[in-house]
Amino acid sequence: MKIALIMPPIDTGKKTNSFFKIIHDSAKGKPYWNNLLMPITKRLNAIDFEAYPNGLIQLATILRQKHEVKIFNFLLDSKIQDILKFKPEFIGITCSTGSNLVWIDTFSRILKEKLECIIAFGGPHVTLFPIQSLKTTVADYIFIGEPDFIILDMLKYIEGITKKIPKQGLCYRKKNKIIKTPLAIVKDLSKLPIPDHTLLDLKKYTSITVESSRGCVRQCPFCFFSGFEKKCFWRGYPIEMKIKEIKSINKNIDMSNKKIYFIDSNFAVNNTRIKKLCKNIILNKIQNHMLAAIDTFVDYDTLKLMKKSGFCHVYIGVESGSSRFINNFNKFDNQQKIIDFFSKVKKTGIVPQANFVLMNPDESKKDLEDTFKLAKKLAKLPIRNSATGAKTMFVAHLFRPYPNTPNYFNLVDKGWTPPNSFRDWGCFSDEVSNGNFKRYNFTKDINKAYLINILIKFSLLNIKEFIIPRSLNMIKNKIVD
Repeated sequence: MKIALIMPPIDTGKKTNSFFKIIHDSAKGKPYWNNLLMPITKRLNAIDFEAYPNGLIQLATILRQKHEVKIFNFLLDSKIQDILKFKPEFIGITCSTGSNLVWIDTFSRILKEKLECIIAFGGPHVTLFPIQSLKTTVADYIFIGEPDFIILDMLKYIEGITKKIPKQGLCYRKKNKIIKTPLAIVKDLSKLPIPDHTLLDLKKYTSITVESSRGCVRQCPFCFFSGFEKKCFWRGYPIEMKIKEIKSINKNIDMSNKKIYFIDSNFAVNNTRIKKLCKNIILNKIQNHMLAAIDTFVDYDTLKLMKKSGFCHVYIGVESGSSRFINNFNKFDNQQKIIDFFSKVKKTGIVPQANFVLMNPDESKKDLEDTFKLAKKLAKLPIRNSATGAKTMFVAHLFRPYPNTPNYFNLVDKGWTPPNSFRDWGCFSDEVSNGNFKRYNFTKDINKAYLINILIKFSLLNIKEFIIPRSLNMIKNKIVD
């Protein structure tokens, strides 16, 4: 069977370039993702790790055992003509959540009409709302959870090779009824094949992503993991598998100007395990710049070893600088503990990224101001020997509820009317991205003008602490070369 796996673009596909969206993208430290700048940044190869379809590579590696499979990445340069020319019989599309759900709905309908193929959706959004997603789209199947161990059996059922369809991980129609099965989770990651990254043209990417674990030990009320019907516990791959994978990547592409990004939701949960990985990287003389999302569990000795093995950048979920909200996220007790942790990270020379969630339910102007004051304190902390030249990075997201999470149910209980279809979830997200808050009434006293002021402050802080020093470092290295 011919199979197409699709990574959708980051937005609706429409050229919406409101002032608010440009400011918001800059406040997230990613102005290069904005529609207005995307054509330029693609040519300059400035788009980083978020363009890499890691999950699809894992699935493609499994599927090619029995099928002809191609990955189409619309975050980069794929076009509808590429898929029509390939003529797939089965199409799988990644659905995280956000405004790109509009693009997915539109595009899948076009493909359904032109190719008359079977279409399946997978990812966090459809895992959280499988029945609504099936009812309001042209999808024939919805994957619930992790499809790695069920997808081949599902295709056997579709091809008529077997009459048995997997009893977990799927939502589908049968005799005009919708069947929803339990969440599928891969308990033993060692049983998965090592992803074959040569399924992509690696020259097109500035960062290659590697997954060293799945799940999370946290249950943050805004995160999609908290909305799963059963807890998606943290699981790690054997270290030996990841070393083999990274060595294979280095064998197939010159990584001197690229990075390895560990795409785990929570990479550094266990200090002993991370130390083992770092020691193996050093032992195998692997010389890559690496990035990962870490947790507060990481001690200073582990951070030093991470730096020595090549880690140059880490992502930390701070979420808020307000004393009213810090405890809600169950990570830090107070601002000082956040400052102490960032100081420890910067002391090693690793560049930290502080992820914040703005406009939380019931948040006030004072809460937002406290969050930005914390960001300024983190920026002032000194950093030693930054490999990229950057000092600190800040990502200021606007809160948008994931379906089925505790935050979602709390808002509904208070009278919020959620989007009523797969596509409407995308429209809602796009409205918020462009500063349309008609359906967004979660906060206490924050108006749009005040929010823009905060986003501009974060944008300027990113320019000063991340964009300018990183750019100067890149220019300096090119001159030296």
